[in-house]
Formats: sequence, structure tokens, C-alpha cells
Amino acid sequence: MSGARGYEARCGLGEETTWGTSVACTELFKFSSESINETSEPLPDDAITGRASRSFERPGPIKVGGQLDAKFRYPLATGLLPALLLKHAFGSEVGTLYRNVTNESFVPLRVAAADNVELAQQLTAPGTGSKTVASVRVLLRRIGTLTAGNVGLEIRTDVAGDPGTAIANGTAVAVAVNTITTNTFGQWVTFTFAVAPTVTGGTAYHLVLTGTYTASATNAIELGTEDVASGGGFEIFDVAWANTATKNMNARFYSSTFSDTFLFANGLTGLGLTAAFDKTSGGIHEYSGIKISSLTISGDPDTGVTMQADVIGQQRSASPTNTTGILAGLINTRPPVGFTDLNLRIGIQSAVLGVPEEVAIRDFEFKLAWDLDQINTSGGRQIIEPENTFRTVDFSFLVPRFTTVQYHTWAKAGTRLQVRLQFTDSTNYLTLNIPEFLIQPTVEAPVSGPQPLNVRVRGRCYQNSANSIMQVEDEAELTLTNI
Repeated sequence: MSGARGYEARCGLGEETTWGTSVACTELFKFSSESINETSEPLPDDAITGRASRSFERPGPIKVGGQLDAKFRYPLATGLLPALLLKHAFGSEVGTLYRNVTNESFVPLRVAAADNVELAQQLTAPGTGSKTVASVRVLLRRIGTLTAGNVGLEIRTDVAGDPGTAIANGTAVAVAVNTITTNTFGQWVTFTFAVAPTVTGGTAYHLVLTGTYTASATNAIELGTEDVASGGGFEIFDVAWANTATKNMNARFYSSTFSDTFLFANGLTGLGLTAAFDKTSGGIHEYSGIKISSLTISGDPDTGVTMQADVIGQQRSASPTNTTGILAGLINTRPPVGFTDLNLRIGIQSAVLGVPEEVAIRDFEFKLAWDLDQINTSGGRQIIEPENTFRTVDFSFLVPRFTTVQYHTWAKAGTRLQVRLQFTDSTNYLTLNIPEFLIQPTVEAPVSGPQPLNVRVRGRCYQNSANSIMQVEDEAELTLTNI
């Protein structure tokens, strides 16, 4: 009888509603290797009894853990779940998108009958041909005691540089003002359309924010903007449209309805995965209460972009919820992320990352690690849900053909930087934002022969406010401002 083969194995992941309680897997995980196991070392009796060996005292604590290796894939495709490993590594799936708060200010909407009646942003649809718009997201906050009325958004035509009339299906579903946060930092509010409108690549349009609430300077909705030196496309309507070239609206313009942002959360309580393997031998290997203790994403031209997750868990299920049939029915059509899909930019935290900040690199490694506390109780037969303390984010990259000492200058000065890795194959998008990045002083540029010098840059992400948030986002974007 032939034994089981690695190529015959399948892995499914499911998101638990109660930590440690197995669920049927809902997503196929395409992996290259795994080493998850349940272990328990016997505890010896250290008493001296005249023998050359120790006596057995009792079973040791049960531990579940190991590693999952896979190609890193674009997290979303229509009809599939979010990337569960990303969500559970970061601890959250929703929150504030990263933005440049240093140059940020808020502009009130509907201050008076002829004051800030409407606010707008001029933009040009990218590429060529027809583009479908599924949603638009803008940064808003509510001030004062405003509770009644709505905020609206329209995509309008361009008439001599000013907003014209709404395009076909370009009026979004209104948002009630009482659902908008009063938090000082604001929130990203998503506007959707009853029927998705279309725009034409290369054509100018205007995103126009409107309101139906009573005009007031103290009880109003405020729109987040980025302050720029010149060239801004922000517009204000009092009795006529006027351009404000020192601002840009904080807006994101999407061509898809799925949108996930994975942010650092303050805790991991209640988050857990079920991982089930059909190895065609010995039944289903199922582990509950899986948590991510570290996640490493790395890439180079030869191997592409890979992912390695170190995990811990509660137990291996004696009576698996999952079956061969369940795992055989799972699918995953997500394409792998290619190294050539990458555009990397690095610059100071307070600046906008533009084309001048693009860096050509030979490889990179990003590692997110949690300090998870795994406690055994009840004679080692049960593991309390792990609690997290600190987490670290380390990032390194290799710059070929070293030509500048800028990295050394930043390292010596302790300059706070931001790093943006944006991947796209023109259909799928994935952006990794690393704020508050400090380069370690040991920037390397070894001489190993007559070839051009390389420089290895290493650093760590430090969180110092609610606005500089380490995150991964997956958006099918048409265009955006303040990025």
C-alpha cells in the first residue's frame, strides 16, 4: 500500500465565532508547506530512587503550533472571503485608512446660505476607455450637535474647469449625518450608487459633496483635506465656484465594491481560525483556536512574493468538524502577487510620497510579530485564549547600485519615515503602508568585488498615534488623492 503524498494534501481555513470552537472551513488555503502539530512532553519526577532513570510524573502541557508557508496572493476576488491570515495577523479588518495627518485640515460644509454650500475635488479618470465606479470614500467628521439631515455626493461633469451636472447614475445614496463620527480624527465614509456609473479614462470630473442639513458654522459636517503648497484641485462653492490650489480632498475612488483594510488592533480577543488538513491518511487533521504569532512577507525576482505564518492554537480536534468532502469543495482563485507588481516609495513621514520617492529594490522582507501569551490550565488540558502585549514590525530591503548616502543621513538623524509598497497587476491591488519607520544605524554597503555596490536598509515601524497606523489595504482603485 502506497503512503500519502504531499501533493495530495488540501488545507482549509475557517473563521471561528468563539475562540477554540471548530467551524467548517470556508476558504481553500493554497500552501507550499506546513508543520502544525500538537505536542506534549512528559514531566519527570526528579526524586532520586536509586535508579539510573527518572520516573514519570504526569503528562506535560499540551501545545499546538507550527508554520504555514505559501505564495502571497492578492487578498480578494469577487465572492471570496478576506485574506484570513492577514486579518488575524493584524488583529482587525476595519478602521481608519492611513493618511498624512501632518498636512491635514478639515473644511466645514454648509456654513451659511452662501458660505461653503458645496465642496468639490477635480480629478481625471485614469487610463483610457470606460471605467465603472462602485463607490467613493471621503474623510468626514461631525461637529456640534448636528443630528438631522443627510450628506450627499455626486460625480459631475467638467465645465470650463468647474463642476457641471451629475453624470448618469452619478448621484450617490445619501448618508445620514447622525451616522458620522464626532471623533477629532474623522472617519472614512463610503458613498455607494444605486446603479454603478461609468467614467471615461482621460476625462476630467468633479467629486462634489452636498448636504441637506441646516447651515451652521458650529453644527456641521467637516471634510478632511490635505494642505499642499500649490497645484491642489479643491473647490468651494459660495455663490460661484472658486478653486483652492493649496488643498486636495481626502478621497478614494473605487472600481469595486469589496474593500478591506487590515489594521493593528489593540487586542486579539475573540479572533481565531480553524485550520483543517486532508492529508489522505489518518483522517482530517484539524486545529482550533489558531492565532498568528508572526507573519513574514518577503520577495525577490527569483522566487516572487512569499508568506510565512508562525501560529499557535488551542488543540487538535478529536472529532473534526471538517470532512474530506468539505475541503474538496473549497476554492481559491486569487492570483499570486508578483515581485514585478511592486512600486516602493520611501520618504519622510510629513511629506506626500510621489514619483521622486520611488526606489528600485532587489528584495524585501516585512515581518509582523506579536508577543502572544499562551497559558495552560486545568492540568494542561486547556489553553486559555492568548493575550497580546507588544508587537513589532521590521522591514528591510536591498537597494542595487548604491548611489546615495541618504539612508545613512536618515539613520543618524533618527528621521521618521513612511514606506509604501503598492502591488498591482492592473486588476488587483494591495498596498502595504509602514508609518513611523526608523532606519537602524547599521546601513550596509559591503564591497564584495568589482560589481556595483548594494546597500541593505533595515528598520522598524514605531506607532505613536492613532493616525499613523500600520496597515495593509486591498482596493480596486480608479484614482485617489492624498497618497
